[in-house]
Amino acid sequence: MAVWELALPTPLHICHAFQSTWAAWNSSNARRHTASPPLAAPLPPAFADRSHAVPVDAVVCNTDAGFYGSDYSPTYGFYVRSMEGAFVAATNGPLLCPYDPLLAEAMAIREALSWLQEHNYHNVEIFSDYAVLVSSFRDASSFRLYLGVVLDSCLRLIRSFASCSIKFVRRDTNSVAHALAKHVSVVEARTVWRDTLPSFIVTTMN
Repeated sequence: MAVWELALPTPLHICHAFQSTWAAWNSSNARRHTASPPLAAPLPPAFADRSHAVPVDAVVCNTDAGFYGSDYSPTYGFYVRSMEGAFVAATNGPLLCPYDPLLAEAMAIREALSWLQEHNYHNVEIFSDYAVLVSSFRDASSFRLYLGVVLDSCLRLIRSFASCSIKFVRRDTNSVAHALAKHVSVVEARTVWRDTLPSFIVTTMN
């Protein structure tokens, strides 16, 4: 959304974006007694691909972002399951950002990391179908402006987990997260499903 398009973000969108960034910052700094590291700080060892040593209590989370409707409203969706494939949770909702696919995908990962941290998951694997974004985490210092801030907040969240990895997955295996990000309900408010999968996801999986 942009002022020159005569579209202003709603107070709900602004508050939600602020709360996500503030929660990530607080989580990282609450346990720190020294200055925060620069954007160029090395990635934690848990970021490396360690698929051969995934903890048994780990959860898998697929993320995606999109732009809905004729006004290209930015949206996100993510789908959490156990290592055995059992459903854990699904979430979608609006984002506050310009028409920038890379930024939107980074914000979708931040939403997923924040939710997983808030719900006390300690070992997680994040999957995204945006290969450029996955590689960007390894060189976050090259991105200044707002994308750099979002990547840095993601890295701070990553360091709060016992183990966490972010990996690339093909689009055709990321259909559930894609459907969540593209559903008509996504632009209205954040929605979380815990007990059962939403019906439109069941259709997608079948």
